[in-house]
Amino acid sequence: MYKLLIVDDDTLVRMFLRNFFPWKEKGYQIVGDARDGEEAAELTAHLQPDLILTDISMPGMGGIAFISALREKKYDGGILVLSCHDDFGYVKEAMRLGADEYVLKNHLDEETLGEALERVTDAMRRRRAEAEGRHALHRMAEKGSRLTQRELLQSLLARETSWEEQYRETQAVGLRYRYYRCAVLLAAAQQGDSLREQGLYEACRHVAGGYTAEVIDLERTRYAILYDFSDTPSASRQNEVLAEQSASLHSFVRDYLAADCHISVSEVCEGGGSIARALRQAREAAQEHFYGKEIVRYDGRAPMGSQVPEPALAFCEELPACLRKGDGARLQSGFHAALDAFRAERVQIGVLLSWLKQCDTAAGLTRDEPFYASIICLADCAARLSDYQSRMREMSLPAGLERLSPAIARAVCYTRAHFAEPIGLGHVAREVGLSIAYLSRAFKQEVGVGFSEYLLGCRLEQVLRQLTESLDTIGQIAARAGFQDYQHFCKMFKKKLGVSPAQYRKERQANR
Repeated sequence: MYKLLIVDDDTLVRMFLRNFFPWKEKGYQIVGDARDGEEAAELTAHLQPDLILTDISMPGMGGIAFISALREKKYDGGILVLSCHDDFGYVKEAMRLGADEYVLKNHLDEETLGEALERVTDAMRRRRAEAEGRHALHRMAEKGSRLTQRELLQSLLARETSWEEQYRETQAVGLRYRYYRCAVLLAAAQQGDSLREQGLYEACRHVAGGYTAEVIDLERTRYAILYDFSDTPSASRQNEVLAEQSASLHSFVRDYLAADCHISVSEVCEGGGSIARALRQAREAAQEHFYGKEIVRYDGRAPMGSQVPEPALAFCEELPACLRKGDGARLQSGFHAALDAFRAERVQIGVLLSWLKQCDTAAGLTRDEPFYASIICLADCAARLSDYQSRMREMSLPAGLERLSPAIARAVCYTRAHFAEPIGLGHVAREVGLSIAYLSRAFKQEVGVGFSEYLLGCRLEQVLRQLTESLDTIGQIAARAGFQDYQHFCKMFKKKLGVSPAQYRKERQANR
């Protein structure tokens, strides 16, 4: 359905045009009408009609001026002119300015108007198809240019170049400025959000638009803004621009994309290899983001550390013993001491991740590479402590269970570590490598109670402790312990203890 706007100074003509032609049947929807060109221009901007049916002679802004203004503003819709004039001078001028077709009012009938509308609609379709083709070619050229520029930066990083050679190569790939004296700002988006990734590219272009700067797509989630300071020798002015640009980009992304981005900025580098040196500095500074900084300026300090700190080595070595002994306090303090040492010594991210893999191996945890790739900050590492704590609960044998066979001991440990989850005998049997029937028989024989009863006891033990220590609702406590059906839980609780959960809590709190 094409949207159509009617423009005529005569109210009766506008009413006639609305009613005498089967608009909807022919695929058109009248979205408005105007009495002169000025009102029509406002409606066009607001309603975005696909076609405009306009008179020529109107008070104020007439049809000729209206058509001229439309085409100057790149309006790509169809324009059909209505005229009472037999003098074709008006019509010729309207066609010269961009009208697609004309119809004389005194010759107007349904068939004539329908044929004219078809010709105008075809012209509009062709015009829009051609424009889309040009836009597609432009996008392809821009994408190709961005890829070529990215490849040039990689090439510059790999070799030494004079400034003259650098200038020739940057000009060849469409970069406009000299970059004899330059700086690089790197902006990185979180992976996995394509809209925000593209939005970051546009944000970089917007923020850098008022300066002699250009944006290069380095990776799918990282962009480089190259600032040309060839004509800005003042160091204070250079630093002022880079500080203002960093803050503006960070605020723009936060306010308009509802996201955070990491920004790292080089020093201003000069002469041969200036772009490569600035890019290396910005990349080196970017590693500081891992330790919690969102905007980082390269400060010329020594490169980040490449050795695992002593506290981290000690933790990895002691980890298996902590897990076996169930030493939660030592596990927690050692892990935090290790991360604090990484932060204090500014150790490279790759070194830390390699250490984390070694710790996981020592703990008997198996993870795939995407897991480690998802760790983008130190806080992500800190969250891994809970994995080691769960592993400790699995590995540490409760007192008195040394007499159990290894398989049943593992079954007990797994149950105690995962009782809050929706597990059953089948889950545990798969975990310890036994058949369900054998596990059921051996569990009761060695532990003294059946598996279901033991699982219920673990959950109930958790509930009793929480009813005394926690202020959460009884429903929340029950759900955390693995009881999904609250009514069934209350009946079971009273059957086991002789009082309701609420009465138990009241009595325990009264005795404290």
